[in-house]
Amino acid sequence: MADETPTERFDHPTTPLPQVSTAVASDPADRQHRGMLIALIAIVAAVLVALIVVIVLLVGNANSNTAQPSPETTESESATPEPTESDSPEPS
Repeated sequence: MADETPTERFDHPTTPLPQVSTAVASDPADRQHRGMLIALIAIVAAVLVALIVVIVLLVGNANSNTAQPSPETTESESATPEPTESDSPEPS
């Protein structure tokens, strides 16, 4: 470096930083809220994993055609069958 000035050091702050006390975390209401938060995070993570699995399955099977082709139906000239001549009387 071309600059020959020494590095300036800053003094440490005289007031201590606030620390989280463990007494607050042992409050039963805070424990309940923390438990609910952990449960909510676990549920969201499970839904996210399930969504990723579904997307992978859908995208992975996009190229494979699993549907079988159905046989083509041919239409006859008349849609109703022709009556056959028989000896039995016709119903009225």
